[in-house]
Amino acid sequence: RWLVLSAMLLALGALALVAGAVWAGYSQDLPSVDGFGTATLSQITRIYASDGTTLLQERYGQNRTVVPLDHISPSLQRATVAIEDRDFYNHGGFDVPRIASAAYYDITHRAAARGASTITQQVVKNSLLSPALAQSRSADRKIKEFILAIQLENRYAKPRILEMYLNSIYYGNGAYGIEAASQTYFGLHAKDLPVPEAALLAGIPQNPTLHDPLTADGYLSARARQHDILKAMVTAGYLPQADADLAFVKDLKPELDAAQKQQSAPTASLAPHFVNYVLDQLRAKYGQDVVDKSGLTVITTLSPKVQQLAQASVSREVAAVARITPTGRDPEDGQPAYAPNTGSMLVLSPQTGAVLGMVGSADYNNKAINGSVNMTVDDPHQVGSSFKPFTYATALANGLTAGSVLEDGNSNFLTDKTYHPKDFDGRELGRISLATSLQQSRNLSSIHLFEQMGARRVFATLEALGLPPQYLKNTGPSATLGTNDVRMIDHVAAYGGFADGGKRLHPWAIAKVTDSQGRVLEDNRAPKMEQAIPNDVAAQLTDILKGSEKPGGWNTSFPVAMKSGTTEHWTDSWYVGYTTDLVMGVWMGHTDAHGGRFHQNRIYGENGAGLILRDFVHDWYQGKPPVDFPSSKRLTCLASPVPSSSPRAAGGGAPAVPYQVADPGQAGPPPSPLKLCPSPLPRRPSPSASASPGAGSPAASSPAPSPGR
Repeated sequence: RWLVLSAMLLALGALALVAGAVWAGYSQDLPSVDGFGTATLSQITRIYASDGTTLLQERYGQNRTVVPLDHISPSLQRATVAIEDRDFYNHGGFDVPRIASAAYYDITHRAAARGASTITQQVVKNSLLSPALAQSRSADRKIKEFILAIQLENRYAKPRILEMYLNSIYYGNGAYGIEAASQTYFGLHAKDLPVPEAALLAGIPQNPTLHDPLTADGYLSARARQHDILKAMVTAGYLPQADADLAFVKDLKPELDAAQKQQSAPTASLAPHFVNYVLDQLRAKYGQDVVDKSGLTVITTLSPKVQQLAQASVSREVAAVARITPTGRDPEDGQPAYAPNTGSMLVLSPQTGAVLGMVGSADYNNKAINGSVNMTVDDPHQVGSSFKPFTYATALANGLTAGSVLEDGNSNFLTDKTYHPKDFDGRELGRISLATSLQQSRNLSSIHLFEQMGARRVFATLEALGLPPQYLKNTGPSATLGTNDVRMIDHVAAYGGFADGGKRLHPWAIAKVTDSQGRVLEDNRAPKMEQAIPNDVAAQLTDILKGSEKPGGWNTSFPVAMKSGTTEHWTDSWYVGYTTDLVMGVWMGHTDAHGGRFHQNRIYGENGAGLILRDFVHDWYQGKPPVDFPSSKRLTCLASPVPSSSPRAAGGGAPAVPYQVADPGQAGPPPSPLKLCPSPLPRRPSPSASASPGAGSPAASSPAPSPGR
């Protein structure tokens, strides 16, 4: 007897030594269970508008929304435990009787048809082992899984392990975790699942393809599995038999069909160009994997109403102008001239620089116009006469006033003797006030003023307002007519300095970012604003621009400062405007699938892009006009004589700051004072004077400036 007992003890000791050696050997290269939890799971990143509720887009590697255990229906928890691991709350990570039962079944049936893994072991397999090892059926994988399951049970409470399981497993149809599954199949949150729905969902993970309730055969299989689960819940004491019977007789097909219909319904993104703009910034800061997998919540600056009105205005007026624009050829070079087929619009807050609306093209999905390209940020182009206010702001900062006299004529410019631009009407108006020159968008007087100020000084104004210097390559006289390529977002932001007392705007689109645990990663809702140009300069310029030419059909009386722009061959139609609470930039043109831009058939700022701005302003302020701008104290109707006989050449040693007093050069005979009462503005015909424009279309005789040449 003692010999037998001794032998048994020696055998057990030897077995313990072997087990210890195996444990020690395998523990060397096991993944750590430190930091175990749902934070490691791939989750959906959601991007919202400024209201925090309007969803703009979801980004994910796996469709998963992690929820805590107390946000998962108790019925679902019980159904899962009853069918997957009925002794979950009693074992230490593995179930010996279940393993023995499964082994007996496998031997007698000569097939591995019955699983013996506990919920804890499944969590290990899905969350801690590498994908390659998790798919293996080797003893090596089983031993590692066994050891890790014991480590998890010793380290973490059962609720945490169950929470991880329910958030990590795959429920089919792209749904990872119970919250995504509840939404996919029933349109419910996981916390709201009743017993019948919970029992059906709990059965899917065993074989998501076989038990797919969205297919005819899968629904029958899922219902059979549901019946087994309800019986298991009764056996485990989780559910009375009467309640199980009621749950099984409930027809779930209508709920499944309704949810599937909702899931398959096409959804148009409110602001696809804006979302891409935000994603580019997020990827640059956090990396692709974090954006797609870490469950960020991103609150942006986008106003849903501004975006909707802007998109509608762009789409409507591009189509309306195209309908009444005849085909033809450019009268200057005989090249084909087209009707517009696209447009873009950007709306910023002048107080903060926040992007309120961003329409990158008339149709994001239209490949024929290269619609996915965001014209507001990705495609710099000439801005025509909408550049001129920067020259005039420089003049005002250097001591000139709205009534200062400019020479509108004599195109013998100092910096380029071969450059002979004209205005649309071919006229030279002689001596006119600075205000009249800008309001009528006169070319010759604008060039004289640019040369008097000097390119260096004008560009310093631009840089102070935030326009990057790399866009200011052309320093010749045509620069004031907008011949440098500029991004819309920089151009519009620079105008924002005029709208808010000379402060520089830094456009921004991301207000707040939090991670999946609710920790704030960034909060940008208190942007810094620097003074770029004197407040009074901005006020004087605004007073002038309030009197600029208006788009065709303009019928609002509240204060809006604005400026048109048209480039050579009518290729680019621009309008930039601002009120006390919005800064708006609009472009209209004709593009092809490769992004090339083409001549248009006499599409100016006023009868092109200006109509988009007109519609938007009318719709946004309907019944609630904006308050007026603060009045400028220095604005005067009296002329301040400025000799024009010897304007300073571009550069000319002018200091590289925008508010030095300009050297007027040699004084000539002072001209007669002019009253700042601009003469009636000339009017030009729309693309087709004989066309009969419909609602929202250009008037038959819309005013327009000349292309900036």
